[in-house]
Amino acid sequence: MPEESNLDELTAKADEGDLEALFKLGNMCLTGEGAVPDPAEAAKLFRKAAEKGHPDSQNELAKLCLEGMGTPKDSNEAFLWFRKAALQGFAKSQFNLAMRYLYGDGAPRNSQEAAEWLRKAGDQGVSHAWYCLGFMNFEGRGIPKDPEKGAKFIRKAAENGIPEAQLYLGDISLRGEGIPENLDEALSWTLKAAENGYAKAQYYLATIYQFDRDGMPPNLKESLKWFEKATQGGEIDAILALGDMLEFDEEGMPQNNVEAASWIRLAAERGNVNARLIMGLRAENGKGMPANLEEAASWYRKAADQGEIWARLKLGLMLKDGAGIPKNLKEAVLWIKKAAIQSIDASLPEKKGIPEKNGLPGKKGLPEILFGPDEEEPEDKDQVDSEETHDTRFAASEKFAKSMRKAAERGDAAAQQTLGSLCYHGVGTPRDLEEAASWFRKAADQGNSGARFNLGFMAENGKGMPVNLEEAASWYRKAAEQGEVLARLKLGIMLHDGKGIPKNLKEALLWIKKAADQGNAGAKMSLTMMSFLSDGEDETPQDKDGFFLGSLFDSDEEEDSDEEEDWDEEEDSDEEEYRDE
Repeated sequence: MPEESNLDELTAKADEGDLEALFKLGNMCLTGEGAVPDPAEAAKLFRKAAEKGHPDSQNELAKLCLEGMGTPKDSNEAFLWFRKAALQGFAKSQFNLAMRYLYGDGAPRNSQEAAEWLRKAGDQGVSHAWYCLGFMNFEGRGIPKDPEKGAKFIRKAAENGIPEAQLYLGDISLRGEGIPENLDEALSWTLKAAENGYAKAQYYLATIYQFDRDGMPPNLKESLKWFEKATQGGEIDAILALGDMLEFDEEGMPQNNVEAASWIRLAAERGNVNARLIMGLRAENGKGMPANLEEAASWYRKAADQGEIWARLKLGLMLKDGAGIPKNLKEAVLWIKKAAIQSIDASLPEKKGIPEKNGLPGKKGLPEILFGPDEEEPEDKDQVDSEETHDTRFAASEKFAKSMRKAAERGDAAAQQTLGSLCYHGVGTPRDLEEAASWFRKAADQGNSGARFNLGFMAENGKGMPVNLEEAASWYRKAAEQGEVLARLKLGIMLHDGKGIPKNLKEALLWIKKAADQGNAGAKMSLTMMSFLSDGEDETPQDKDGFFLGSLFDSDEEEDSDEEEDWDEEEDSDEEEYRDE
């Protein structure tokens, strides 16, 4: 804490308009170091210096405007102050300005501007800028996707000690994306991040040691050690994984269910959805704890509220039977409907996210970092909600797309189907839904079942063509008759709902059963729902108490209108269902 005489001297200089003194006093008021904490006074002092062009003060004032500390919250004003400091070459503000452009906060979203400012900040030594720029290039977030270029930027950040970048580099080394696959390098970088105290890296390292990886035998002792470290760092997934590990010994034999259950309970109490489902199953079946149907229903409800599909089904069945919870057929129908619809959506192939290959599943988020005057390790915030990317299940290059085009133009149906997929996703060729539909149609006319399914999907959802449910049903039927499992499911749903085709519950059941017999999870869930609602062959089934259950995807119950609006949102979401060959 500064001596009182020094504080008086600093105050006197600030009163004379000394910009550095104003900034230092503002920082003292903000942090409470050497002065009474007073965010409003801090904002006032920063503003005086900022208005006279002091970049450090401009950066700090922008942060206060962004957070609404000591001054009204105003992201537009924050953007302006970040920009003023950035234009003076102030590296921290250059990074913070890039984040505003990236998030579209205080200014229209502009990924190109974000990338330019990140590069400037990186050139001045802001290592997190290289990480974010690498992430954007690697994932194609608002700029052309270039994994090799992205990997170079991420390596720069990793070499400068950024643990998030070290973990990312370890992950792509394990998966061989953007750089050659290299298990030793993956372990090395992940270990660096883990030793830096990064809990996510500790968890990931534990999973690497847990399983056999390309000839490297599992090391359960190391795995357990890093899971324990990750749990100390608050990594909820690690808490659940630790519980799973403690349930079995090195030979895979069951052990210590009670201790395992305690860790799983901790993960559940901290909000882990999988742990909540497991706790429900354990409480229902008395595994590692006394059987308790009331507790089981409570955990299922918590997991169901978070969207866990099996918890929704289990909760619905318990409500139907009145097991551990008062019987409520209306609510039972709602939860089982949610599970059925969600299962149908989940059964259709997803195209977003990094394909899994021994690595971390899905996409990783960008940190939103606000650099202050003395912050060496910026704070990691939530994931950026940026432009959707379109990845295929195979790595398709421009060269590959050209070769497919040549084969497609020669009339090869399989190549036409593949080229349609590339045009649809914009991989190796510009994204063009109309061209995709054209190539799918050529392949479909030659009998290609995958192309017929894709045309059905595009006609149903208005992708590259006007919405046409009749045409969609027609293409689904053709593909279904060729054995396409997803087409069978979709045709069954359309027959059930009478959309684009006359309603026919018997035929709907037939097609959905065919899809279920092929192992489709969505179809199996649909059959569970339909058998719950059905009573013989009555097309308006009632249960034995005379309660009208309605149809699988529609309800006329006015008092449940809010719930039904949620169903409509889930059923008509913009998540694209698609099939690639």
